[in-house]
Amino acid sequence: MKKKLALWLGGPVAAVTAVVAGTVIVAPAAHATPADCETFLRAHHYVVGQKVKTACKLAEGGSGVAKLTCKVMLKEIGVKSGDADTACSLSSK
Repeated sequence: MKKKLALWLGGPVAAVTAVVAGTVIVAPAAHATPADCETFLRAHHYVVGQKVKTACKLAEGGSGVAKLTCKVMLKEIGVKSGDADTACSLSSK
C-alpha cells in the first residue's frame, strides 16, 4: 500500500491531508480566536492588557471594519503596524 502524508502549516492554522490507498481525509482548519491575537502580541514582547484584549476581541467578527478597528486600536497603544495587522488577522479568521 502506498501511503502519502502532506502537511501544510500556515501560522496557527493547520490543514492536514492524508492519502491512503486512494482515500482522502481532510482535517478542518483551526478557527482563530482573540487568544491567538493576544498570544502573537505576547510572543512579540508586547504587554497584553485590557486594551489589547478589547482590540483582539473586536476583530473576532472577521469583518473589514472590525479588523481595521482592531489595527487602529493596537497602533494607538504602540503596536507596530505590521504586528497589529498580523495580530488582528489571527483573531478574525
